Amino acid sequence: MEPDGDDLQIDGEDIVTPYLSGADKQLVVNSDRADSRRAVVANVFGSLLKRVGRVPVDVSLSLEKTEVEPGEPVEFTVTVRNQSAVGIPLSLTCTTLWGWYVDGYPEGEDHNYYDSPPRRVTVRGSQSYTFERQWSGYIRTEDGYESLSPGEHTLEARVHISDAETLGLTDRVNLTIAPA
Repeated sequence: MEPDGDDLQIDGEDIVTPYLSGADKQLVVNSDRADSRRAVVANVFGSLLKRVGRVPVDVSLSLEKTEVEPGEPVEFTVTVRNQSAVGIPLSLTCTTLWGWYVDGYPEGEDHNYYDSPPRRVTVRGSQSYTFERQWSGYIRTEDGYESLSPGEHTLEARVHISDAETLGLTDRVNLTIAPA
């Protein structure tokens, strides 16, 4: 039996509810039958993947150089890629899909740079998003800018969901700041 408009029933049984118990229950249903089925599949698939602890979204971070002088800008590339053919819905903790951190400082600043309301997005099936950024080499504080001490530091990229670490939606690269 085909769903009629927004009525997603098959032989009197709800096809969505059993898969959404305890999961994110925001389900987007369009009145177009094909779009409705795609939305149901994407939401159910995304909910099931989250339950088993595997989301087919990959985050990769690469640096042009892994050793720099103090205060030297660092250029890097972040790619967020959906490895599945189905869109994956994500509940973000802020308005941005991803963020970067230097030794835990968001975008090299000592305040909560990503302090914004949460939102939902869908990473489209088989879609890749590539971002090129540059870190100045300094941490911005209330008192101005400070360079990091020579030695090993960590540059991290992560998708902004509450359990990004557990679900493998982070990538880290070690960065060495040479002695002055």
